[in-house]
Amino acid sequence: MAEISPQTSTIRGYVKLPIRRDSIKYIVGRTSMNYGEVIDLFTIILNKILKNVIEELDEWIDARVAKRTGQLRDNLKANLRSSRIVNNILKLIIRSDLDYAPKVDEYATSQVRHSGTDREHSGKKAYAYYYGHYGAITLDDPYAVGGFFYKMQQYAAQRIDLWLTRFREKYFRG
Repeated sequence: MAEISPQTSTIRGYVKLPIRRDSIKYIVGRTSMNYGEVIDLFTIILNKILKNVIEELDEWIDARVAKRTGQLRDNLKANLRSSRIVNNILKLIIRSDLDYAPKVDEYATSQVRHSGTDREHSGKKAYAYYYGHYGAITLDDPYAVGGFFYKMQQYAAQRIDLWLTRFREKYFRG
């Protein structure tokens, strides 16, 4: 099962999926594969899981993370792409380096969800500063959720578990 480890002082965390030595020995004992072959197969499986989950999280970020300028979404995706398999541990990096990310994460869904409007919830015209430019913007994120960070970690853990189950059934039946 995927393990979630949030770090509460910043908007950082990870989801990791360790493959333990006793699991490998168990599989070796139940198949015709040797230890090295099982390790190689796990590496292939973990890389496929990582690729699939990153694609799914990209879609989740586009749909569920508030978009004022897109900078937060871009930052989350860039950090997500730094995820790796290290010593047979899938390390999915879910974080943002932007100083305002924790504040956005604190907002309720009602504060971040907009449907093609140029007005804030307060009624004021929406403006943003983005990559050196300041101006009026249209707010259009009708499926954004408040408290997105923990929800994104939960979604990632669910997807990892789903993919792991699918690969387990495909390669290690019986």
